[in-house]
Amino acid sequence: MKVLAVPHEGDPSGIPQSFYYLKTRIICCRYWKLQYWESVNMAFPYWRLYWNRNKGSCIKHQDRHYELGPDVLLLIPPHTSFSTHLVYRHSTENRYLLQGERIVQNDMEQELIAAGYVLHLYIHFKLGMPFDTIAPAIYSIVVNGPLRSRLERITSFLPARWGNFSFTESIDILSLITESLAEIPEKQWHFLAFDTKILRIIDHIEEQVDTDLSNTVLAGIAGMARNSFIRLFTSKTGMTPQHYVQKARIEKASVMLLNSKDKMEHISRKCGYKDRYYFSRSFKRYTGISPARYRNTYQNM
Repeated sequence: MKVLAVPHEGDPSGIPQSFYYLKTRIICCRYWKLQYWESVNMAFPYWRLYWNRNKGSCIKHQDRHYELGPDVLLLIPPHTSFSTHLVYRHSTENRYLLQGERIVQNDMEQELIAAGYVLHLYIHFKLGMPFDTIAPAIYSIVVNGPLRSRLERITSFLPARWGNFSFTESIDILSLITESLAEIPEKQWHFLAFDTKILRIIDHIEEQVDTDLSNTVLAGIAGMARNSFIRLFTSKTGMTPQHYVQKARIEKASVMLLNSKDKMEHISRKCGYKDRYYFSRSFKRYTGISPARYRNTYQNM
């Protein structure tokens, strides 16, 4: 879905000549009861939105703690390293201990809270280039009237859903994301105007991660000399073409690991790797955790 977003390249009259567009893609949206939530220095290649019905959980980023609860939600950009724990069930023995289940009945919320669970809404999503390149940080958003209404509607229908949302439900999820993003200070969005050639190459990379994406091939698609293409791509994105290819492949693998039961061989092929062993080494080098451990730890969270 494309949503009109940040204007750029304005003329002297102040009228924008073109716009950036959000290309929001929801990876998952779930409402869980958490029993344990232990993780240390984890980073993910997509955005996360966290909101909890009750207090009792905390996120740590760069020595600062962020408490979750009904009056605040947190936005976490891609590649932000953070740690999590439940305040009253903090494990000192296991650095990665996540236990919880899907909430299946709304009328059980108070009983679950009384039993010591933390009720946790989380949404994983991507915005597309250049919005996914915002600097790593934790953004704490005060839950006002409109946001609270969105949250109440979303948590009311999620117990009866496991994906396949209706149109109005999808609009509520997308609106929660965009309304929350609007609270991030404007100065945090430091974007250069993107060359249309680079945007076309980015779309090609993300749609064709399992094909040959060498610099020579990408330069040919852009209609440029190889070295000129590399210089332009790097200047516009802040990373080399091959760094971006690697990032796109790991991001697709992360989504497949979390949302499918596909074997590692199949995932490695679909993400453009020669074999599962090279894929595993690349994934661990990029995320700090092996694909198998990533799946076992986070697939149901």
